[in-house]
Amino acid sequence: APVSRARGITAAIDGDGRLVVLAWLADHHGSRSLGVIDATTGDVQQIETPFADNNSPFAILMSSDEIFYTQFGPGFVGFDARTRQFTVHKQTVDGLAMSFTEDSDGIIWCCLYPDSQLVRYDPKTDEISWVQLNKEGWRQYARTIAFDDHGWLYAGIGNTASHIIGYHHATGAIEPMIPDDQRVAGTGYVYRGVDGKVYGHASSAGQWYELAAGVATPIDKPGVAAAPIRNGS
Repeated sequence: APVSRARGITAAIDGDGRLVVLAWLADHHGSRSLGVIDATTGDVQQIETPFADNNSPFAILMSSDEIFYTQFGPGFVGFDARTRQFTVHKQTVDGLAMSFTEDSDGIIWCCLYPDSQLVRYDPKTDEISWVQLNKEGWRQYARTIAFDDHGWLYAGIGNTASHIIGYHHATGAIEPMIPDDQRVAGTGYVYRGVDGKVYGHASSAGQWYELAAGVATPIDKPGVAAAPIRNGS
């Protein structure tokens, strides 16, 4: 289908132990199905989404328990390649997930365009909730989120004026990390290091920060490698 495109791809193993590729499919109607591609034979099965929306994914995550998550429109969904079914379908605040992460307790988080609504989904209890991290007079793109070892999440936000916002779920605290005079046109960026700290900046040419326990400490460009997590665009 030459007018279609993929909106997020991952490798997986189905219930028969076969190697498969999962690909969100999209055309001018939005994403209405997920393709399951047999990596050995090339056979493709299209599985319809449990809801219809004229949008498509912008961020994806394959969780530690092998569920493929995304959100677009009001639909937060998780797909299990082992059963070839959407095993998670929740209606949330309307928005498009711009970033995903998973915390050390296996809880799934995503941050939505256009209002930086942070969505929290607990697979153990099947409960979902959300909170707005940041208010602006323009549409926000939270393209990266990451957790430190103290339970703080940080979101890198753009594009009109870059920012990093810290959030602590246990207390509900929300803290801006970047001084106003360092917010420039562009997108704030964060990543979790292998040392359990988060590093980020408000501009690729600007000041780097070490982010830990809700405190931003100016540093030189970090030499810490990113911790592995199966998320993407």
